[in-house]
Amino acid sequence: YRDRREVLLDKGEMRFRVAPDMDRAFTVATAWGRVRVLGTVFSVSARAGQMRVEVAEGRVAVWPADHMAAPSPVTLTTGDAIEADQRGLGTPVRVPTDSVAAWRNGWLVFNNTPLDQVLGQWNDYLARPLLLGSHPRLKQLRLSGSFPLRQPQAFLAGLPDMLPVRVQRNATGDVTVEL
Repeated sequence: YRDRREVLLDKGEMRFRVAPDMDRAFTVATAWGRVRVLGTVFSVSARAGQMRVEVAEGRVAVWPADHMAAPSPVTLTTGDAIEADQRGLGTPVRVPTDSVAAWRNGWLVFNNTPLDQVLGQWNDYLARPLLLGSHPRLKQLRLSGSFPLRQPQAFLAGLPDMLPVRVQRNATGDVTVEL
């Protein structure tokens, strides 16, 4: 647009390097919130019913999808991250700046990440999705670590050593993580 720059992120993850332009604000919108750039390098992901914003450099302002419920944004600076879902914005947390959009360098980095979100992120890169079993405790399991993006089979082979799970492959080749 003549007076603004907008991105609508429906699903997936993007990394942005944006030069400040006071005459043309840069905004990223997802179903769970909105991010306005204040001159920065950052990533936004939209998956598994939530949005996650991580800042590598600079500052961004973040609103929940229902910005009327929170008219003032949360400002994130270098090394900050925040998640938003249908309930609104979470609490900002610190992240290593080198882990922001680490997928660009061939890595998936998780920091106390729920297992269903870990599998969802892997699924962005796999032809056949990894499935999470139905046991409710599976959603409570969390994982931290860095994994080479080009080695999903190594990740799956090591997962039972990291968490109390088993990886099952059925006759059609589907992979399910079970308790």
